Amino acid sequence: MAKFASKKVSARTFSRAFDQMCNFVAVSKVGRPAETIKGLVQFCFIEQLTGRFDGSSSVADHIDTVFGIRISETQIQAVIDEMVGSGILLRPSGTNLVLASGARADLLGKIQDAKTLEEKVKVKWIEEVAEKFPDLPIDRMWGTLRVYLSSAFNRHGLQAATLLDPTIDTPEDYSKSLSALLAEALNGVFEEKDREKARLAMSDFMAEIGSNPDRARYVTQLADGAFNFYTLEVDPEVAKLLRAKLSPMLLFLDTNFLFGILGLHNNLQVEVSHELIRAVKAHKLPFELRYHEETAQEMGNTILHYGGNLRSQHWSSGISRAAAKSRYLSGIELKYHEQNAKASIDPEEFLRPYEHFDVLLKDQGIRVFRSREDRQQACTDLYADYKKYLDEKRREKPYKTVFHDATVLDAVRQQRSKATSSIEAGALLITCDYWFYQFDRESARQNRNLACVLLPNIFWQILRPFVPSGTNFEKSFAETFALPEFRVVGSGASKACSKMLSLIASYRDMPEETALKMLSNDVLLKRLLATKDDVEFKACVEEAFVQENAALIEERAALAIQLEQERKDKDEREQTHRELVEKDRREKADLENRLTQTKAEADDLRKTVAQKQDEIVIARLETKRVSDERSAKEKEAQDEEKGRRRAERRAHVLSVVSAMLSSAVLTIIFEWGIRSLPWTWLINHPNSIGLRVSFSTFIAALALGAFITKWRTYCWGGGAFAVFLVILQILAR
Repeated sequence: MAKFASKKVSARTFSRAFDQMCNFVAVSKVGRPAETIKGLVQFCFIEQLTGRFDGSSSVADHIDTVFGIRISETQIQAVIDEMVGSGILLRPSGTNLVLASGARADLLGKIQDAKTLEEKVKVKWIEEVAEKFPDLPIDRMWGTLRVYLSSAFNRHGLQAATLLDPTIDTPEDYSKSLSALLAEALNGVFEEKDREKARLAMSDFMAEIGSNPDRARYVTQLADGAFNFYTLEVDPEVAKLLRAKLSPMLLFLDTNFLFGILGLHNNLQVEVSHELIRAVKAHKLPFELRYHEETAQEMGNTILHYGGNLRSQHWSSGISRAAAKSRYLSGIELKYHEQNAKASIDPEEFLRPYEHFDVLLKDQGIRVFRSREDRQQACTDLYADYKKYLDEKRREKPYKTVFHDATVLDAVRQQRSKATSSIEAGALLITCDYWFYQFDRESARQNRNLACVLLPNIFWQILRPFVPSGTNFEKSFAETFALPEFRVVGSGASKACSKMLSLIASYRDMPEETALKMLSNDVLLKRLLATKDDVEFKACVEEAFVQENAALIEERAALAIQLEQERKDKDEREQTHRELVEKDRREKADLENRLTQTKAEADDLRKTVAQKQDEIVIARLETKRVSDERSAKEKEAQDEEKGRRRAERRAHVLSVVSAMLSSAVLTIIFEWGIRSLPWTWLINHPNSIGLRVSFSTFIAALALGAFITKWRTYCWGGGAFAVFLVILQILAR
């Protein structure tokens, strides 16, 4: 690879690159800035329609215009020189540069594959939205989704790239959460009444990645494209070093990720957590998996807390079925209710395997990390900074959760070296808590330190060049973008939902649909979060229970009316159907009669046609016979005529031969007679030769006229003319 200049590439206009993302992903390679620049140069020649590229300046301008990426002419020229040397670019007869046909065909194929994938994903998702939300304006959905994806992957690409090179400048608005970015994409496009449905449709696009391989590939391409866009700004020497190998690292796992490994979290985190363990083992990545002793205590307290909730009630299968559909229950409760809904299980029996979760984690190669120094004051100071940050962001977390995060973050920071890149500093912490990640990122930037907290999608993005691409890896990588960016374990919503579920279970004969509606009621959950004590909490739940029951009664009454109306409509449809069937029967019978009559007429017509055809055949045979006889007679007459003409020709030829022989003999006799009989007069005459020729001509003309009747007039006329010549010659003396 040609050596690039040390000047960084300026990749700032991501929106232009995202508009060209199908083309961009086809020309870029994960984590390889030099290869990406080479691909961008090739793309210029793919698009070359009217313009000419004669050097680095015109190519650099085109890349800036199309992709919003400014690359120095020195770097462009280095790439051009290398590509000319390897035969990818050609300069026929020293003229403008052109792309070799093989390279052009290969790149066009990749671009077409990317465009085909996007169109396939678009069509399928639009069909799903139209079926699930038929009243949404479908024509705006894909454009709005692309705006959201552009913002989301813009943020992702920049965050992942800054992990490699912290000197990359990041604007403040890159710290917005995905929910904020989604709200911005929806505002101004949809009316307020449609925004919630549109938000759910957009969320479903990401949430269903795991069950849709094409969508997983598409999201993976977008993530790779965004990452490649910003890694162009990474110092070339840093990028080269990072591609060579991964540095040994302590990889700390946060509570939410560990619950995924234990199977006590939502399905996406379970799959992503297990895929990380598989990747570390299968590809021998240089990671030591750890969790802090404070994390172990938090996990134990969490299991103990929710275990107490589960032991406090008897859970019917109906209540468990409703609970299993809740979005707010903790992973522990959700897992229990999923199992209890299928087959009744005692909470003690369910919880027993998790009483020694440290053994389960150790079997997975994850060991507890114990701090050897007293960091109480440092952790307290970090807690204060974190709490202040959360207050500024209007985010609430329990004291224990915030202090746990501060303690773990301090421990991770203590394990890091003074390296210039986060992934070479020796320790990282993976969490699904976005605000925890964002706090570390901002505080690190303020203190001129390296960030050490990662979201799963950023960590998987960094691993992309080091793990062979495959269906499972792409699926797991894409699913990281569907993980919720908040801490579910220990959150207020989870506790309120759990408490409400316990109250619901205490009511006898609670209808399953009422329980499901209450557990899915976001408005009710917000009211419960604002309650001050258990009495008010219970009153809110009971009020909601009464309202849901009243609504259920009204709904059932309306349903009964609807069923009655549907029954009447069904009876009317059946009556109409019977009438139509009878009408069809009559029409069918009439049609059969007409068909029988038509068949009879057709039979008569066939007989008549057959008779006429026989007559035509006979007439044709008679005509042929007469024609043959006429032809025979004409041939016979022609033969006779030919015979007569041949006889006439023979007679004519014979006459001509006889005449010519006779004239020759008579001419010879005439000449002999002149000499035998002394014909002195003629011999001595001054015109002797002319007279002799005229006499010979006269003799020949008489002979020809005598033998050839057709020529007689002309021959004897010629003889007379010969006599006239004789007289003229005699007189001329």
